Amino acid sequence: METKTRYTMVNKRGEEIYHADSFLGFIGSTFLVQFLGCIVICIIGMIICGIASIFN
Repeated sequence: METKTRYTMVNKRGEEIYHADSFLGFIGSTFLVQFLGCIVICIIGMIICGIASIFN
């Protein structure tokens, strides 16, 4: 019987946040989430700055 490794990210309370069956999948998904989060924050900032420039 083959053993299968499961990579899991948990928070401080021990609750599972995310899991993946492969190490590269885990790293890739984590990087993708961080990158997309940064893009979303930049878009929100640009919208706020755009609205603020209207009321100069």
